[in-house]
Amino acid sequence: MQAHGQHRTITNFGILLRGETDYRVLQEIIEIQYPELVNLKCILFKCEWYDPVIKRSVRINNFAIVDVNESRKYQRFEPFILAAQAQEVSFIPYPRIRQIAVSWLSVIEISPRGRIVVVSDKYHYKTHKERFMF
Repeated sequence: MQAHGQHRTITNFGILLRGETDYRVLQEIIEIQYPELVNLKCILFKCEWYDPVIKRSVRINNFAIVDVNESRKYQRFEPFILAAQAQEVSFIPYPRIRQIAVSWLSVIEISPRGRIVVVSDKYHYKTHKERFMF
């Protein structure tokens, strides 16, 4: 997946675990089929995690924009999640004139093509800022 978008300025293969503050980069899509009993299909995403520690690897500014430190990967968690648990995000690098040691990527939540998200009054969706408030 990363080789596909390595020459692009915006990488659209980011994953946000629903209900969490865990950001990942999609590496592989795996489909598992159980054909015998119920013909069940399960789609898994294999991902690489960014370190989820706030203020060290994840920061949020006053405008509720979340940034992740591109160089801080986290290897301790399970790399697989169910596709139903994932929300698509895009990682956008900040424009730079010169290279600096720490490279931050801005995280933007996006809707998949062809899908319109309607917010109902029954449900309360947390914003980025609300997710980080303890």
